[in-house]
Amino acid sequence: MSLQRIKYLEELAHKLGFTLSGAEDYVGEQFGDVLTLFNNDVEVFVGSMHDLDRWLQGFQFARTYNERTN
Repeated sequence: MSLQRIKYLEELAHKLGFTLSGAEDYVGEQFGDVLTLFNNDVEVFVGSMHDLDRWLQGFQFARTYNERTN
């Protein structure tokens, strides 16, 4: 994943009210590159950068869909 894409994910996470962090509890070969997403010190997502990209896109879609239908 490119550095530009990682910066985009960090900005999107912040825009949606989340904090992106390295996953210290999940370090090791079996996990690979893992990131943790927090909201008010609550872990809401743990996964790879690719998984995080898809999760954030889905979350953003759901939020905008909900705003349009209300």
